[in-house]
Amino acid sequence: SSTDKGSPSSSFEIELKPETAVEAAVEAKAKAKANTNATAISTGVRKERIEKRTVKIASMRKWLEPKEQLETWKQQYIRSLSAAFPSGEYENWASCQALFPHAKSAIAQRPKAEGPLSEWASLMYNAAWYAWRKGDAVEAVQLSRRALDVRKKILGPEHKGTLTSMGLVGLAYSLGGRWKEAEELQVQVMETTKRVLGEEHPFTLSSMNNLAFTLKSQSRNDEAISRMNRYLKLRKNSLAQSIQTETSLEALNRWEHGEDEP
Repeated sequence: SSTDKGSPSSSFEIELKPETAVEAAVEAKAKAKANTNATAISTGVRKERIEKRTVKIASMRKWLEPKEQLETWKQQYIRSLSAAFPSGEYENWASCQALFPHAKSAIAQRPKAEGPLSEWASLMYNAAWYAWRKGDAVEAVQLSRRALDVRKKILGPEHKGTLTSMGLVGLAYSLGGRWKEAEELQVQVMETTKRVLGEEHPFTLSSMNNLAFTLKSQSRNDEAISRMNRYLKLRKNSLAQSIQTETSLEALNRWEHGEDEP
């Protein structure tokens, strides 16, 4: 990179003799290059630690394995990456896009200890969320399934974190047109959250809404309309109005008029 005016690399004061002018010029050029490189190195120090740990794990794997240190590096790497990777909402897409290749590489860096493994599951979940939002069904299924498997084991089948992961797997299946598999998971999430959290809990309502769209995608129109009516009634009772509610109401109106046939 270029340096500012007045910096050491652009203001040499050298007293030259004619016979040494060429050598001095070469030396001055070398010093300028060295200073420029130093500036680039200083800038590089500020890069993400995630980048460094990715390189370290890749280049030092064989050296670390015999010394039983690889697991420690995995845990540090996953902790940093999990903390940096945001949710998959649109406003976070720039960060998600930059970190997504690292999240995919982390699939093979699954830790053994429960704490780091939980962080690994959170990383898989957020990466799957991003993949689903951008329409990549294959990546969304692959990543969300991993998060679900770990959370089910660590947290149990009825924990909210497990159910959230299950819901995301269902959405990923729907995105890929795997309607039966999506329906099975969405019914399971809806029934469990209804029992554990209550029928009017926002999470229960969200799963009910997702199920209605999945039923509609299978041309099960009467079931979809019935489920959507129930969802909207409960939404109204709970006063939890949202953009999702407006979208669902518009969808219901079209369905009842025979529009939007899959």
